[in-house]
Amino acid sequence: MKNIYKISVVFFVGLSIIVSSCKKEEQIIEGCTDSSAMNYLSNATSNDGSCIYAYEIAKGTWYFDFNCGDIDPSLLGITLPNSVNVKSEGDGVLTFEFSVLNEAIEVNGTINNNGEIDIPEQSIDITSISAPVIVKGDGSIESQDLGNLTLEYSVPLLPLLPNLSCYTDLRREE
Repeated sequence: MKNIYKISVVFFVGLSIIVSSCKKEEQIIEGCTDSSAMNYLSNATSNDGSCIYAYEIAKGTWYFDFNCGDIDPSLLGITLPNSVNVKSEGDGVLTFEFSVLNEAIEVNGTINNNGEIDIPEQSIDITSISAPVIVKGDGSIESQDLGNLTLEYSVPLLPLLPNLSCYTDLRREE
């Protein structure tokens, strides 16, 4: 009787080990597993290399036609750019290069994982008007070829000039 008991215990222990060692096959879901990417897929179990980073797709030349509402910037002697070159420093830092009054300027900003652009208020020295121009703005990159941008310009030393708030849709090709 003791042998049957011992054999039963060994049998159940062995059976338990065999059953517990069997694993269910996990379903593999391909996608972007990097939470800092625009196309992050939270239920992806395998990174398929498809991750898209906002600061990467923002790089390059974007074309636009600013709409400044009722104010025509040319009447104020201001020529707004029709393109901007965006350089990415990586990790969400962007530099916008364009020309104002025929002077090349750079404006710094950031872009988050969702493609939202923030250009904090900064002063740009424009030698042709001997006064700094304050620039700030925001926008977003929607895809490889589409986005939008709003820039606000003011010249504190020339209080008679109205502040400009100009909006544009961004596109890759002219």
